[in-house]
Amino acid sequence: MSIDNRKQPGFLQELLIGFAQLGQHLQILERAVALLLIGALTGLVLVQGLFRHLADGPPDWIPQAVAAGLLWLIMVGAVIAAGQAGHLRISLLDRLLPDLWACLIHRILLAMTGLACLFLMGYSLRAVGLERAFSETTFFDLPAWYVQLIVPLGFLLMAARFLARAAAPLVALLLQPPGSDNSPGVRRQ
Repeated sequence: MSIDNRKQPGFLQELLIGFAQLGQHLQILERAVALLLIGALTGLVLVQGLFRHLADGPPDWIPQAVAAGLLWLIMVGAVIAAGQAGHLRISLLDRLLPDLWACLIHRILLAMTGLACLFLMGYSLRAVGLERAFSETTFFDLPAWYVQLIVPLGFLLMAARFLARAAAPLVALLLQPPGSDNSPGVRRQ
């Protein structure tokens, strides 16, 4: 009989694998939503142009829907950029400092950016709450706060991405088997 001496993944490893899989599914969903929004906005703007030239003007709901769609597209695009590390970043220190220090400062900046996104999420949640209290509506009598919910959700997703990248080396260390000399290395993401 053969005994399998390999250690089974622990709870932390299974949890992190689950989060990684969830992140992959969210990336697919984000891209699908962005593609859908681009198509819908393109169609709405074309219809709006046709109504301007062929009729007295577009229906009142089209400009409101375009504005709402643009807000959603901006936030979804920002979440995608944060997920791909495609956001704006000044990398002057990367060129001046040794790799270890540059990586450490980069991780600190990622964590600070994540915390700033959490702050903005909280602030935008309060703004959405105020909008809900005013009972304003947008196109098709949709409550305006429904449309604006993308702002706190977008900041939450961006915060999760930045904080996950900031913590990546620590997570890699936690997942190492005891007594292993492998280090997660210095990576700039």
